[in-house]
Amino acid sequence: MCDFLRSLWKRTVAGRGALETVYPGKAFVGDFEPGFSARLARKDLKLAQELGEQYGLPLATGAAAREMFTLQQAQGRIDEDWTALLDVLERLGSPAH
Repeated sequence: MCDFLRSLWKRTVAGRGALETVYPGKAFVGDFEPGFSARLARKDLKLAQELGEQYGLPLATGAAAREMFTLQQAQGRIDEDWTALLDVLERLGSPAH
């Protein structure tokens, strides 16, 4: 799954940044110590959603991302780095899970 996600993300604007700069030194080597915790990322997404609502702007992608960090929290990993979400998703997608 990791190779599939890497391939997919490389095709996005966001992926060209974090995928090539942040992930290699963090999630790809199993370093989930918080540089920027998923808890803070989820909080920031909540604030962005609230601002979007004030202006009547749908922020569906932000809502989906926030749900992913809620999933990370459900796995007991909300205080790890935001990049740990890759590991959470990979483990959920593995046959042993």
